[in-house]
Amino acid sequence: AVLRGSRAYVKDEFLLIDSESDQFISLMRKDPIYRTQIRNAVQSVVGRTYKLGPYKKKAVAVGDPLQDIINKLKTLEVPGSDN
Repeated sequence: AVLRGSRAYVKDEFLLIDSESDQFISLMRKDPIYRTQIRNAVQSVVGRTYKLGPYKKKAVAVGDPLQDIINKLKTLEVPGSDN
C-alpha cells in the first residue's frame, strides 16, 4: 500500500523509488526485511539486483516576482533619463 502511485527511476546501480508515503521512507530506513522484499521483487521482474533508495526531488527555486520586474526595468533605456 505504501508504494501505491509511486514511481521508480534507475540511476547507475540504484533503483530510486519516488513515493508520497512517509511510511515508505520509514520502512526503508528501519526494516531490512522490507528492503530485501522490494529488492527481490524487482530482481524477479527485471532480472537485475539494484541498491535501493528514495528518490529525492530537486527543489525548484522560486524567485521574487517584484524583484524580477525591478531587474527588467533597470535594463530598459528610458528617453530623457540620465540613468
